[in-house]
Amino acid sequence: AAPLACWAAGKPGRSPGDATAERLLHALVGPAGVAIGNARYFEIGRRRERSLETLADVVTSLLSGGQLSDVLPTVVRQARAIVEADGAAVALPNADAAFVTVRHPEGLGASRIADAEMPTENTFVGKALLHGATIQVDELATDARVEYRHALVDIVGPAVYVPLGTLSAVHGVLFVYNRLSGPAFDSHAVDMLNAFAAQVAIALELAERRDDATMIALFEDRERIARDLHDVVIQRLLATGL
Repeated sequence: AAPLACWAAGKPGRSPGDATAERLLHALVGPAGVAIGNARYFEIGRRRERSLETLADVVTSLLSGGQLSDVLPTVVRQARAIVEADGAAVALPNADAAFVTVRHPEGLGASRIADAEMPTENTFVGKALLHGATIQVDELATDARVEYRHALVDIVGPAVYVPLGTLSAVHGVLFVYNRLSGPAFDSHAVDMLNAFAAQVAIALELAERRDDATMIALFEDRERIARDLHDVVIQRLLATGL
């Protein structure tokens, strides 16, 4: 490290032979940079592949009759893996629209926020839910916009809140976070998280449509049976009367 510092700064102590070594160093830096870049793209591709596998599992489970509570832990786990976050969870709307409940937390402070209720007003979770837009925070613990201080606020640094769905139909909010003074989330990873959340939302929408179609078919079947019973009863009453 010391000779390299001398070469870079041109300070005394640099010998004539160092020029050759410096040229060799520069010759190595280029390939090393390419290797690092390739490794980074390989890791991005690997995360995308895992996201697609998780999405396939979620879709299969939902369309085969699985419940939302069965697939959400997998969704949260994959969301955390995509951005390499210290923690992650999902917030689901309550019957009372003024609150959401935190479900399936993982990682940092998970026990603190499990099943915790948060207001939709004056919270980032609520804003993401109500406006259907992703919100990224640099340092949650010191952000001046934070009015509701839940159990994790004081230990969370960077955070991202991603709605599951569009403004007209948001099913919940995925949020990932790092510890206080932790690294910011990579923009490519956040874009991948947004894409993953959008695909999960489509799967949830398809599952809801399937459930609606099943209910309609059930009601139609019940109506047919009632109609058949009605006709039989009327015929027997008429026959009895005759």
